[in-house]
Amino acid sequence: MKRKIKIILLLIFTYSISYSEEFTLLRGKVFDAQTGEPLFAANVGVKGTSTGTSTDFDGHFEIRVTKSKPVLIVSYIGYNTIEITDFTINNSVVVLNDINLTPNTISIETITISEEAKRNTDVALLVVKQKSPILMDAISAQSFKKSGDGNVASAVKRVPGISISNGKYVYIRGLGDRYTKTQLNNIDLPGLDPDRNAIQIDIFPTNIIDNIKVYKSFSVNLPADFSGGIVDIATNAFPDKKELNISSSIAFNSSSNIKSNFLSFKGGKFDFLGFDDGTYKLPVNKNLQITRNDRILNYDKLISWSNSFNKNLAVTEKTSLLDGGFSFSSGNQFTHRNKKIGYISALSYSNNYQYYSEVEQNYWRKPIETNKLNLEPAKLIEGKLGIQNANLSAMLGLGLKNEFSKYKINLLFLKNSEKKAGVFFGENFYSNVNQFKKDILEYSERSLSNLMISSTHNFKNQKFIFDWKISQTFSRIRDNDFRETPYLLSINNFDTTYILDVSNIGEPKRMWRYLDEGNFYASSNILFKHTLINRKAKLNSGISYLYKNRNYNVIGYSFTTYENGGSIELSGHPNEIMNLLLDETNDTLGFHVIGGEQLSNRYSGTIYNTSAYVSEEFFVTKNLKSVLGVRSEYYQQYYTGQNQSGEKYINKNVLSDFTLFPSLNLIYSLNEQSKLRFSMFKTTARPSFKEKSLAAIYDGVSNITFNGNIDLQVSSINNFDLRYESYLNNNQTYSLSFFHKDLFKPIEIASFQADPDNIQPINTDKASITGLEIEIKKNIYSNLVNKIFLSLNSSIIRSKAFIKGEELNSRIENLRLGEKISQSNGDYFRKMQGQAPYIINLALQYKNIEKSLETGFYYNVQGKTLSIVSMNANPDVFTSEFHSLNFVFQYKIMSKINLSFKINNLLNEKKNMVTMSHGADEEIFKTYNPSRVFKLNVSYKL
Repeated sequence: MKRKIKIILLLIFTYSISYSEEFTLLRGKVFDAQTGEPLFAANVGVKGTSTGTSTDFDGHFEIRVTKSKPVLIVSYIGYNTIEITDFTINNSVVVLNDINLTPNTISIETITISEEAKRNTDVALLVVKQKSPILMDAISAQSFKKSGDGNVASAVKRVPGISISNGKYVYIRGLGDRYTKTQLNNIDLPGLDPDRNAIQIDIFPTNIIDNIKVYKSFSVNLPADFSGGIVDIATNAFPDKKELNISSSIAFNSSSNIKSNFLSFKGGKFDFLGFDDGTYKLPVNKNLQITRNDRILNYDKLISWSNSFNKNLAVTEKTSLLDGGFSFSSGNQFTHRNKKIGYISALSYSNNYQYYSEVEQNYWRKPIETNKLNLEPAKLIEGKLGIQNANLSAMLGLGLKNEFSKYKINLLFLKNSEKKAGVFFGENFYSNVNQFKKDILEYSERSLSNLMISSTHNFKNQKFIFDWKISQTFSRIRDNDFRETPYLLSINNFDTTYILDVSNIGEPKRMWRYLDEGNFYASSNILFKHTLINRKAKLNSGISYLYKNRNYNVIGYSFTTYENGGSIELSGHPNEIMNLLLDETNDTLGFHVIGGEQLSNRYSGTIYNTSAYVSEEFFVTKNLKSVLGVRSEYYQQYYTGQNQSGEKYINKNVLSDFTLFPSLNLIYSLNEQSKLRFSMFKTTARPSFKEKSLAAIYDGVSNITFNGNIDLQVSSINNFDLRYESYLNNNQTYSLSFFHKDLFKPIEIASFQADPDNIQPINTDKASITGLEIEIKKNIYSNLVNKIFLSLNSSIIRSKAFIKGEELNSRIENLRLGEKISQSNGDYFRKMQGQAPYIINLALQYKNIEKSLETGFYYNVQGKTLSIVSMNANPDVFTSEFHSLNFVFQYKIMSKINLSFKINNLLNEKKNMVTMSHGADEEIFKTYNPSRVFKLNVSYKL
């Protein structure tokens, strides 16, 4: 027994001696310094030992070293060998900066690598931008943290040429909606708004985002239905070592938070989480049509149906809380049986309040007399509005990689809800002259779910690379139980009488809107590396398939009385409507519900898009690289629906289009730091489901009726880009870009000449856009401790939308004295809708390395932008300049706790839309004040 104990103790002693030195795992990535591509099978070893490894097909390596002071040697056939000496080992896993090897025809000194460099940094994206075969810009997660941006909409506007409409929609180089495309991990996204082609990108929180790339020129591996650009949102990648991040924030807005008179209404118990607990559910069968005849034929059922609706129609006051939120993310990767396994997870939640005490929504008209220039009011509305937003996001990613292949699966869920309550008073000056009051309650949910599976495989030492991707995405919108209660006001001295008058202001309304849209996407691509005229070249080819399906429906009801079209004097408290319903004892003056589904509000559609592409990337000369390719797309769109006249289509093919899209990109290297880029390409813009239809959809929120246009045609766009860019040390860059676009049969939204409350998409004849972009990133001051950075990017854009037909006739007939319509070569034109004439982004940042302190001012403004193209006596509406100035202060404590303080809207600017006409004073169309917001965030990183 003693002998066995001795043997065990000896084994333990031997084991402890052999492992007395602790091991650290070094991880890094090796690139070709000239092309920016990862090097496969590069050798990485520890100098003076037999310890060594090689990089995988992504250029990644990991090697175990002791905590002494190792020297790494990195080599590759045909490249200069380098030694890496300057890094600190202070953790079990240390991540090195990207390692760049140069061909051995160029001498190079030993380089120094510091520890724990991230891939989602400004420097890393700058390399991607510099090596990109097409014109692109990008913003990293590191930038999000510096600027304190909480969602993609607020972050991406810092990219040159980017403007944001309504806080949600991206415009690139003055083009938005159908001309700008949004992708998630290079995959198209379904719609999140029934009234827009563009994606509401404010739903994406920045804590799940690794970077945002903006492609401004076309490559044939990209979808062809864009012209302004493509915004590609990349979710977080697997970290190189174990990470755990926890963050919590609170924010205070003096106008919105801790307000005892914040406007809201009694809703569901899970409103604060963004989920409907059933409170807002449609209480009757959606196929049920309730008419006035039911008062005679189904009186008992009519009573039951009317009583099933939520009884609350009134806006109430409550005390709002502070804005707040939290986020959590974790991830790691490890090796098991020569396979790398990684995971990442993230969860975030936020809840915020917005209160506007002086909201205005006004409508103006041109006087009948053309010599009178100042506008006349048609309707003036002012009131108060309270909005509560809840946002929830969750993400899970898993990955597996071996020597030749890698596999990824990613799950993403985003949820947003918006609860609005407003009281508005207005006056009509045109047609029915009257005064009125409206209580409006609205609850809306948006959600997006995405599953993506992808893999990449390399063969013959990366000469062949094959990848495939499959993705299923669902989006869902529920505008549940929109409630509007209008009263006609009769004011006599200080006495106000509230009247329900159907003929003048309509009846109390209830509305439900449903949108369900699904995308299925599959693609496969092959990259073949070869030589052409003794120079490196790449042949790219691939195919993809997109299936998209949308179902949309609007169900509306009103509450009426037996006094059809008459008026009833009431107290002005909206809940009285639901307290005066018909019952067994009151069958004369009681209110009851009528309405249901209107077939002209309902439609469904399907899109099939099959595409294929081939391109060749090669060096024409030593310094001139060419990327030449062509893409084919066979696009089919089907529609089911009917109009108000009863004309009906069932799964009708309303659009069938096969088009070739050529692309040429040239990159000329002037020297090691400067490049000149030129590109010319063809793209397209296609009508959406709703636009290419017979639909006549009334929106109770805006009182606007959208009319589909079954004859709408596809737009064709020719694009030209020229760009000079220079990359200097310390992440300093300079660039100057010129671009021009010719659009044929562009699609725009216009009002009907006879009825401006009816709008319709139309093809105008042609349009053009010309612009300049400049970008400067410069270190103003730098030493070992302190650094001051200046970032400036600006765009100047001019557009011409050539007009004819109904719009031109309308403008000519309503010209003011001395007014002229702009002309070019005899053709009449105006600005394009949504085009900002200029955009300026400016950032001034200070960093103290010794104290782990960063601070900065961030400024953004875009010029006055045409937002609504009007007809007849209705003048155009423009979005005014909003000078956004934000301040951010960040301080790191003990390398794990980060404190940040942010002030939004330092200048306390209002957001205005104005109505403009020749020689007339600007009049407010819409205005509200977002006020200053003070935000404190605490995050912990393990």
